[in-house]
Amino acid sequence: MDGDLGALRSALPSYDVGAVLGRGAWGTVVEARHRGLNRSVAIKWLRPELVDDEDARSRFNAEAQVLAALDHPHVVRVYDYVEINDVCALVMERLPGGTIADRARLGPLPPQTACAYTLAALHGLEHAHHHDVLHRDVKPENLMLAGDGRLRVTDFGIAAIVGDRSQRQTQTGIALGTPAYMAPEQLTEPDRIGEHTDVWSTSAVLYELLAGQVPYEPQPTLHAALLKRANEDPRPVTGFVPDLPPRLAEAVMKGLARTIENRFPTCLDAADAIDAAAFDAWGSDWLARTGIPLQRTPPRQRAGATGAVPLIPAKPTKARPPKSPRPRSRRRLALASLAAVVATGAAGGAVVVTGNNPFASKSPHAAAGAKSAPDALPPVPAGWGDHLNAGVAVPSVTSVAEFGSGALDSYTFTGDPVAGADFRSLAGSAPAATQVQDIQATGAVPYLSTYMLRTTGHLNDDQSGKGVLKILRSPKLMKPYWESTIELLKELESVGKPVFLVVDLSVPANVQSAGGNDPRAIPAAVDSSGVTELRGLPNSFAGWAQAWVTLRNSLAPQVKLGWSVDSYGVGDYLIPNRPSDPVLAQYQQAFKEFYGRLGTKFDFIDYTVGYGDGAKIGPEYVARPSDITTLQHWVADMVSATGDRVVLDSIPAGNTVMRAVDNTDFHWQDRYVQFLLGDDPQSRARLTGLRDAGVMGLLFGPGYSAPEFTCPCDSAGDGKTDPPASGTSVIPSYSADDDGGYLAQRLTAYAASGRLTL
Repeated sequence: MDGDLGALRSALPSYDVGAVLGRGAWGTVVEARHRGLNRSVAIKWLRPELVDDEDARSRFNAEAQVLAALDHPHVVRVYDYVEINDVCALVMERLPGGTIADRARLGPLPPQTACAYTLAALHGLEHAHHHDVLHRDVKPENLMLAGDGRLRVTDFGIAAIVGDRSQRQTQTGIALGTPAYMAPEQLTEPDRIGEHTDVWSTSAVLYELLAGQVPYEPQPTLHAALLKRANEDPRPVTGFVPDLPPRLAEAVMKGLARTIENRFPTCLDAADAIDAAAFDAWGSDWLARTGIPLQRTPPRQRAGATGAVPLIPAKPTKARPPKSPRPRSRRRLALASLAAVVATGAAGGAVVVTGNNPFASKSPHAAAGAKSAPDALPPVPAGWGDHLNAGVAVPSVTSVAEFGSGALDSYTFTGDPVAGADFRSLAGSAPAATQVQDIQATGAVPYLSTYMLRTTGHLNDDQSGKGVLKILRSPKLMKPYWESTIELLKELESVGKPVFLVVDLSVPANVQSAGGNDPRAIPAAVDSSGVTELRGLPNSFAGWAQAWVTLRNSLAPQVKLGWSVDSYGVGDYLIPNRPSDPVLAQYQQAFKEFYGRLGTKFDFIDYTVGYGDGAKIGPEYVARPSDITTLQHWVADMVSATGDRVVLDSIPAGNTVMRAVDNTDFHWQDRYVQFLLGDDPQSRARLTGLRDAGVMGLLFGPGYSAPEFTCPCDSAGDGKTDPPASGTSVIPSYSADDDGGYLAQRLTAYAASGRLTL
């Protein structure tokens, strides 16, 4: 051994070589220090007899190149690689904290600690996968700790290079004969090894850290171990840790699914699930309490993408007075459910763009990613146009003209017809028609909604749940509701052009949640309301839906009706309680059953993406890349169930680009805008994926007129977005500009350079 160290010292004269840290079948690791840099390192080199093996040597060299290309806080750093005579050595950072295997030998770790270490490993592996590098041998021995407690993934492929399949001994002393962390496909389908393989192995590490046991019980022979791995599922982790939070146990076992199709496809997906489960179990500060550093890997981008988002100068605008002097009630922040007030407007879409971005093209139809949507999708309602439209629901201080034409412009009709305070109380002889005509005059698509049933008889305290059911059952309250509906439809028809109207935002889901999954069995005053036009229709919530379609068909055939979908019907929003695949399937089935029993069909579906009742949202609500994929699946299923296209409503308008978004109340730094409209190819791919799932429109923003919400506008008229005033926690959008310049710029780029065709 001394001779070997002498050869190593000769090959690396700048290093003081110290003690041996470890030996294996492949070679030796020693500690050393670079004299000039005074840097502590670990040097790994092949056994002399392996240096002459061309295959082993070339693969060792390949590992060095792989590690040199990776740059992530959770991947071991490589400093140098040397091939001189009989020395083939890799110089890496010294990791004095030992391995996770050392920690595991002391018994199960606290669940929070186990999750923190696992997240670090998953994000390090995700970075490697971004560079097309699979580890294939993730195990506790290959997860090491730096001096600051940060976990590093080590030994990329070295075990596979030299054939070291060192057996991990169980507590009974019986060798498994193959690593306990090897995914089933590594044994049965080696041609299907992929990112999901590292997911399985890392999940097996998490299992052991939680349970003190490996996923499969020890077997007396290697043959028996292989048969069990190939034909049986791992032991449930709750068998060893019965008090483990259910969502965390579910994430662990999904990561260990024997079939690739049932497993998390990427390490980022697995990390998202564990992160969400930990937050659900231990609160938003769970990770900070562990003291374990974590650096999350951003979503991967295509080659050449920088991740930076060039900002496009916004067109200077001037502040406008509110469209309506009536303040909105914020008693209940029911997302897109624009609570009790008479009416509010919102503007959308701009048309000027400068700078270089992937949306740019000479022709809208030639834009990158602007291929036609699948032919199997349902047709788009007449009057919508042939492009995926987008818009912004902004406070009423901003005029739609400031954003240009060709996009969505939203307006909500609400109020209490019993109190005489519905849309008919607005100024003018035809206030509803006037609002629509004002929108159409800008070239925008009128995207309207009602929010009236929940406020009927309750002007200052809109109802939900059982309160909505009580209103529905009352002929006394429903009669003025239907009379107001009839007048609204007549006015909208008088416009002479198609308009799109979402029927009573949040009411369908409220009713489904409070009344059950059969709308035919939920009482509602339809025929019993005494309104002549509704005679013969069922006195049920199914009859309520049929009444809207019946009135539209007879009074306003140019009005396209939208069915509102949000959390109350499916049990929860897709964020923050991110559902597992089985739970999402339950949501989908519940929606299919409810909609299928209405006995009628609407023209499109309005799905509320936004979330949270109240001002304080929190980081757990911030979208992740995998949430876009979940949303695509959810949309595709809604389209399949209804035969209708979908508009995504109340998409959070925050971002991490403009400084005024500072995670104070109403100003959370969400990332939907960057994910869908960012200046990179991956954003375009996500947007195209939603289009191909059946989305026909996007509406950003909460739609409230309260001034403290994020405002996608240049309210100061100075052509820039200003930072918040010092000492403030709530930023008035019409005095501090807010962060909306970024959203306005990205919508400008999208509109000007080629919207996706439908």
